[in-house]
Amino acid sequence: MKNNQNNARENLSAYRKYLTLITLALFALGCLFTFNAFRSIVGFLTNKFDYPLQSIAMITPYILPIFCFIFFFFNSFIKPNKKITRYIYTIFVIIMAIFNIIIVSIFFKDFYKNSEAGHYVNFTTIGLTFPVDVLAVNVILLLIQAFNLYILIKPNSKYAFIKDAFGNYGFFKFKMVEKVFLTIFAVFTMLFIGDFFNGFYAIDNVSYDGRYIFLMLMTFIIPLINFVYFLIKPSIRSIAKKTNTIIHSIVIGINVLFALLFAIFVGVSPEFLITVGKPLFPLDFTISIPVFPYLLLLILSISTIFELIIFIKYLKTKKED
Repeated sequence: MKNNQNNARENLSAYRKYLTLITLALFALGCLFTFNAFRSIVGFLTNKFDYPLQSIAMITPYILPIFCFIFFFFNSFIKPNKKITRYIYTIFVIIMAIFNIIIVSIFFKDFYKNSEAGHYVNFTTIGLTFPVDVLAVNVILLLIQAFNLYILIKPNSKYAFIKDAFGNYGFFKFKMVEKVFLTIFAVFTMLFIGDFFNGFYAIDNVSYDGRYIFLMLMTFIIPLINFVYFLIKPSIRSIAKKTNTIIHSIVIGINVLFALLFAIFVGVSPEFLITVGKPLFPLDFTISIPVFPYLLLLILSISTIFELIIFIKYLKTKKED
């Protein structure tokens, strides 16, 4: 049996190259869930906190997969968590998944009727629609965490080796402050990317105003390219100075280009965000404040400043070398 287990470990290690693809797929799914959770929260607020249980049944089932993905990333790529941490995480997810399954099931009939009537048409999904999507995902999460709990209780089980396939350490190294920063940045990035995908529901706006494409691209590119920059940290990589310079120039250049175009469009047409951006920024038109565009500009500005500082320090270090 021990030889079979060792062979299984060797076979699974060959599949580690697919870990990145799995992570990217989960990240894409997390973007959709983040946007749907945001939509649900906005709906709860605009309805003046009516129907709190139904709202919770729409919010927490979308939030749990996001939480699990972030934990999965840090545990799989940065550093394996201590056993006690894994126990707490696994039990928490099991409890929340069971809660989500129960509460969605209670309102399933009403949710399904609303879905058939097109009330959730603005939710971004792949294949399954609400509430079937969250019910399926939370059942999957429950099964995965039940397996994780089994492995924690019986670490010498013949199936324990499976967890080894979901670990690839060494490339990412972060301090605690960086982890907190990246977690917050990841949530906003997933929200904006989910918003980008949602923008395709109103892609006909392009025929009325081509600047809709610009806003869609800005919503997608600015958060993603800057998040990837801080995630990868190119200045600490063992790559040629020329390559590093090109990477920094591209990232900073894209930020500056979008900032200039945004300023020009708003300067020429002050109503630009209202006439063009309504389908992309639902919260803005609920509270009459352009939060999303300003948040995009904030991400762009802060990222560019830090990237310039990091790049200047990098050039000074290389000059001294």
